[in-house]
Amino acid sequence: MVDDEQLMEQVAKAEAEEPAAEAVVVDAADLEAVRAMIQRAYPDTVAELLVGATVGELLAAVPVAQAAYRTVAEQLREAAPEPVPAGGVVRGIGFELEGMSPGLKIREGLKRAG
Repeated sequence: MVDDEQLMEQVAKAEAEEPAAEAVVVDAADLEAVRAMIQRAYPDTVAELLVGATVGELLAAVPVAQAAYRTVAEQLREAAPEPVPAGGVVRGIGFELEGMSPGLKIREGLKRAG
């Protein structure tokens, strides 16, 4: 298998000979290597949408795969529940305890407990 630098050199050489990227046809293994390289370069894509039979088709699929990723990410953000604070939450009790006698505090607590 060809490493990333060699593959990019081959693609650049082929593009220099044939200016249209769509005309660059590589074998299946090299095409899969280009696809993997695109996935690493654009992690904000839906990998399953990076399809094509040529380098140009793969590159043309990037904006579509990015748009799908953004759509799914936004839907997940909207569906996510509100964060819950971890421990130590101070809750108001609705009345001032300071200055109350122990008996009044107990009576108030029993009254609120039902």
